[in-house]
Amino acid sequence: MTASAEQATVLQTTALQATALQCRGISYRYPGTTRAALEDIDVDTPAGSITALVGPSGCGKTTLLKLVGGVLRPNQGSIRIGERDMTRVPVQRRQIGWVPQQYALFDHLDVKANIAFGLRAQKRPSAERRRRVAELLELCQIQDLADRSVDDLSGGQRQRVAIARALAPYPQVLLLDEPLAALDPQLRGRLRADLSAMIRAAGVTTIMVTHDQDEALAMSDHLVLMNAGRIEQSGTPEQVWHRPGTSWAAEFLGGATVVAVEDRPRAGRVRISAGVEIPVRDDGGDGVAVRALDFAAAPASQGEVPDVGGELALGTVLAMEFGGDRYRGRVRLETGLELPCTASEYMEVGTQVSVRATHHREIPEVTL
Repeated sequence: MTASAEQATVLQTTALQATALQCRGISYRYPGTTRAALEDIDVDTPAGSITALVGPSGCGKTTLLKLVGGVLRPNQGSIRIGERDMTRVPVQRRQIGWVPQQYALFDHLDVKANIAFGLRAQKRPSAERRRRVAELLELCQIQDLADRSVDDLSGGQRQRVAIARALAPYPQVLLLDEPLAALDPQLRGRLRADLSAMIRAAGVTTIMVTHDQDEALAMSDHLVLMNAGRIEQSGTPEQVWHRPGTSWAAEFLGGATVVAVEDRPRAGRVRISAGVEIPVRDDGGDGVAVRALDFAAAPASQGEVPDVGGELALGTVLAMEFGGDRYRGRVRLETGLELPCTASEYMEVGTQVSVRATHHREIPEVTL
């Protein structure tokens, strides 16, 4: 069951605590290493928003999360939560909620005792603890699990308890480290929307680390692409997806293929190969970032692929796989250019095909 919008009213106290997070000029090098794990990082997270940190393994995502949480201290730069400089503030005084990858619940405690743990540490009165636990049991839709041992819970139930425990002590910032990674793919898909709804109902400023691009795109208000300890690009998910700023960003997010521009026959269009013109955003780059949906392929023996306004080119299938709603593959045109494509039927490697630009979108230009 999905957390409903009405549940926001039961957590007004948490929503009032939400505040902006700002990282400025953050650099960090692990002791005994020569290469910086993070270098000159700037991140702004508006109050009550969800920011997703995405990038390959080793790019610095989790290191940044640990710096915000106070587990590590930066060599340079500052971390502010609201008006307070938290750079040197101990972790226990930062008002941070943290959900680690494996949730780290207390197996010797039942669900309600797990949720109340942080409130006990704050020495909150028992009546307030009971009220707060009841609020969070309702928000996370686990009222019927209150007296259960966490050992008896499923992965999805444990995740909900971990979120409730992190929210209980009224955090100003919530940190999620791969929050759905411990779940099987089917469960992750179902719980993604629930997790987002719970966080938004609580109104708490959130930073989330994830390797799952679908998760990041679906849940976040702000997306930060990280590469080798630096920020490659940041913006709304729509901005980063539709207007990648670099070839690396285009290729990493959604697996775009970056190809060079041959010439510009007219405004708003470029030619990337003989007979293949595509509409572009006129961003002034010398390359374009194309995805499989930008090209359709069909066996050349069948004549042309459906006429959707693009020009035809001939090529050969290099790879083809089933993608659910359509087949996805790669083709090599007669000019030697390799492109991603979609197809309505499976075609063996080596099949001669007709390829047409579909013009589903204006394709972004990038700098090679």
